[in-house]
Amino acid sequence: MIIIDDILPSHEQDEIEEFSMHAGIPWAFTPNISSTSLKLDTDVIGFGRELIDNYISPVRWHDVYNYFEPKIELMCSQTELNLNDLLRARMFLTVPSYKPAKSLWHTDFDISHAVMIYYINDSTGPTEISEYTYDDYNNETINDVDNIPVVHSIEPKKGRAVIFNGKYHHRS
Repeated sequence: MIIIDDILPSHEQDEIEEFSMHAGIPWAFTPNISSTSLKLDTDVIGFGRELIDNYISPVRWHDVYNYFEPKIELMCSQTELNLNDLLRARMFLTVPSYKPAKSLWHTDFDISHAVMIYYINDSTGPTEISEYTYDDYNNETINDVDNIPVVHSIEPKKGRAVIFNGKYHHRS
């Protein structure tokens, strides 16, 4: 796992935060940010926006992707990641809850991939990474396991990027 604080210059961080919060991005309501499940009593609701989806076929949502492309390229240049190798890029906006909640444990894909999370702003609630992988449990069975060991807990911080092997289950 790699943590990079200030992966972008501070003026770029501020631009992304302003654009994401105030520019009229067409957010889509997501009843569960980590699954297709509709279990609202245990999961985190929010809003999402796809930027890139190359998992099945190359798709770019140009309404917001064109703004983010140079910033994503700059982040990739600070790492060993390549923009052309991205399977998916998306944004999430979680909303405050009346009770503390964690999203479901999950992997984004059940194939080899890297995950990079970029925190647009300071927030509460860490990203947790488990010792279990998609080889141990799939997304449907992992959340039936009690006392899942957390091997990394990363606090959200504006401008921070976290990169880790996507085979590990994670949640926020």
